Amino acid sequence: MPEKDLVEEITPIENAYIFEKVNSSHYPLLQELFLDVFNLNYSIADIERRFNTNELGLETIGFIAISRGKPEAAAYYGVFPLKCQIGNEIILAAQSGDTMTHSHHRKKGLFSRLAIMTYDECKKKGIRLIYGFPNDNSYHGSIKVGWNHTDDVVRYDLKLKIKTFPLPKIALGYRLLRRIYLRYARFLLSSKLEFPIPGFFSSISNQPGRVYRDSTYIKYKYADDKFFLRFGNVVVWLKVSDTLSIGDFENTDLVNYQVLKKIKKIAFFLGHNTIAFTISKGAPKPSFLNHFKEHKRTPTLMLYLDSKLEGTDISFTAADFDTW
Repeated sequence: MPEKDLVEEITPIENAYIFEKVNSSHYPLLQELFLDVFNLNYSIADIERRFNTNELGLETIGFIAISRGKPEAAAYYGVFPLKCQIGNEIILAAQSGDTMTHSHHRKKGLFSRLAIMTYDECKKKGIRLIYGFPNDNSYHGSIKVGWNHTDDVVRYDLKLKIKTFPLPKIALGYRLLRRIYLRYARFLLSSKLEFPIPGFFSSISNQPGRVYRDSTYIKYKYADDKFFLRFGNVVVWLKVSDTLSIGDFENTDLVNYQVLKKIKKIAFFLGHNTIAFTISKGAPKPSFLNHFKEHKRTPTLMLYLDSKLEGTDISFTAADFDTW
């Protein structure tokens, strides 16, 4: 559907909502949305850090709908600018993220309106493509406004045969316990820690595109629940959550069962019964995944804002997600 027709179709909602480009003054309203939509109790500082993508190329671009009747946040849509490498060229791109519609304001065309406003602003700022991994709620709306379903990302799980006490599922949900647990994790991993990392580029992709994970990207993604570990010539980026998630490997071809055994041992002592690795279906499947089982697939969508990039594929792992 042409963008003009879609805008004309939904303009009556302007009588009920105010549409504004997001800045820091809107962060309290975004707190309301994160809580209502995702049950996430983000602080203003959390949102500031999440939206601070300036060093990656641009500030976060997003628009918010505010109810005219009751002054509350109705919906938000935005993207996180970053850099991608397409062949030998580094381009400005973005990841779609934080699609949120308040439970009081759903099925009113707000996503489509906010999305088109965001894409127009992206074009003005020089963003050439946007990628995303929509859930079931936003998939059809994304296809409606011009996204292309180009691939899937596949999560593979490795289950520990000898079960351990699920410590992170208890500790990570409480601020004090989380702090204690992460100190324990850093102590446990101290002999393997590899930091700082000047860049962390995937070695598994035969596709023309990848996220450009230079030092600024690593700095943006830094958090106390993520660790770079070295096992000989292999470096792995791990995140502790409900599972032990592998963001990516450096020197993927060198990952063998001996490396996996060491990661399994770490998982056991950290309290994880599952190790997860996510990769694009279209990328070459690393041999170490023969020890894993497929858990689920999520669509990969691409929106080409530059016609010269039409059909460009990008390979992803978990380290490329906005949730990483």
